[in-house]
Formats: sequence, C-alpha cells, structure tokens
Amino acid sequence: MKTIMTNRDFGQVAALIQHTHDELLPQRMNVLENVIVADMTAYLLHPGQALLTQIFHKVQLWGGGAGRNIYIMDGGFEANWNAGGYQDFVAASATHYNGQGPDPRVALLKKAAGQINQFGVAFATKHARFWAQAANVEPLLIYDSIMALGCFGKRANWNDYDDYCAQMAGHAHEANTDVATLERFAFNCFGTAEGHEWLAARNLA
Repeated sequence: MKTIMTNRDFGQVAALIQHTHDELLPQRMNVLENVIVADMTAYLLHPGQALLTQIFHKVQLWGGGAGRNIYIMDGGFEANWNAGGYQDFVAASATHYNGQGPDPRVALLKKAAGQINQFGVAFATKHARFWAQAANVEPLLIYDSIMALGCFGKRANWNDYDDYCAQMAGHAHEANTDVATLERFAFNCFGTAEGHEWLAARNLA
C-alpha cells in the first residue's frame, strides 16, 4: 500500500510508515494508529474536509495492500471518492448504540459505504473501528476476509456484520475482557500456523 500510494501522489501519507521490512514495523503501526485516532478526534471537534480526506488515506495505509482498489480501479481515487458519503459514514460510526437489539449503525454504515466505489465491508469496518474509538462510542469491529472465514466460515459481507459484533461482544463478556482485546487475539491466532490450518479447513468446508 505504501508503494501504491506513493505512485499515485499520496507520498506524504505513505511516508508516515518509513520502512516495512524491519523489526520496528509493529511500533510504527502503533504510532500510525495513534495519529489516526488523534486526527479523528480533532475532526469530530472541528470538521474540515481536507483533514477528513487525509484521515481516509491514513486508515487505508494502516489497513494494507488489500485496500488498493480505490486507488487503482475505475479511474483511481478521485473517481471513486465521495466526500459526502464518507461524512455520512463518519456520522454513523460516531453514533451511540444502547446495546439493545440490532445495531442501527450497521444499516447506516452499509448505505454510506455504498456511496464510495471500491469501499467494501472489509476496509469500511477498519474505518468504522477507528471512528467509534475516536468518538468514544460502543465499539465497531473489523470484519475482513480473515475474521469472516475464521469465525463464520464465510466471505465477509454486511449481512453478517451485526451478528459478528454481537457474538464477539458476548464472547468477550464471558472471557471477562473487552471486544478490542478479543478481536486482536483472534486475528493474531489466525496468523499462526495452526490458524492457517483452521482457515484452510474452513475454506474447504
């Protein structure tokens, strides 16, 4: 993603990750996470379109190469981008949810994300995760291909997202932890050798 963004005139954002092939990458990613949340907090206090677009690029950089399509498909970023759609997406992500029944944010997120070309559930939920954190509302979790396959044996789609978040919240409560910790634990587990075997088996089921 760093290379893609550099080649498409977003080098200033790409430079936030100086190197990707050394032992310091995890620390650099943590720094980028903090920058993203700080920028989002600033935006929520004083909305500005220039900052909003920069935040979008920073989350895409954090998410990695799987989010490249918005930069390389269908005319590139300017053709795919919809500022109003992303503003709607931010508003939905930053909305409080009382924890009772289906999360109304999900339908709003799906509708808003649909206004931005090449912005599917896997990367949209990465953005939603950060915006909910910055707004200090109930967590929204990342639902990408790894989590969808590992947890449900399915491809990621919006129809399963509310159920995924609800089940993760329930499991976190049973384990006496928070959903963010459980999410990171599950993702890390799927990255192990045993996790890869599990994903392969689920993919064949």
